Amino acid sequence: MTITKQQFDVLPDDIARQDPAFRHYDEDPVIQQESKARITQLLAGLPPKRRAVMSAWLAGAEDSEIAKELEISEGTVRSHRRYGLADVAKKLRLEGGLS
Repeated sequence: MTITKQQFDVLPDDIARQDPAFRHYDEDPVIQQESKARITQLLAGLPPKRRAVMSAWLAGAEDSEIAKELEISEGTVRSHRRYGLADVAKKLRLEGGLS
């Protein structure tokens, strides 16, 4: 099963944030900083190319843009993303963050 960017954007702890009572959560700079730090930590263990692809993709870059910037094919971008998502999911499962 492939995890899409939309699915990745709605992690389990994000579901509660969709409730109006939790809207302030996204606006809290401390939480934003912690979220960025957590993502950076999860990506840190990835191989350099895979980390670069994941970082660019999470920033909203298209496959074609990533491929051009990293001088790799779009197929390789998709492969790095697929394995990157699998690696991150595995780390989260080991930590108890995903079931």
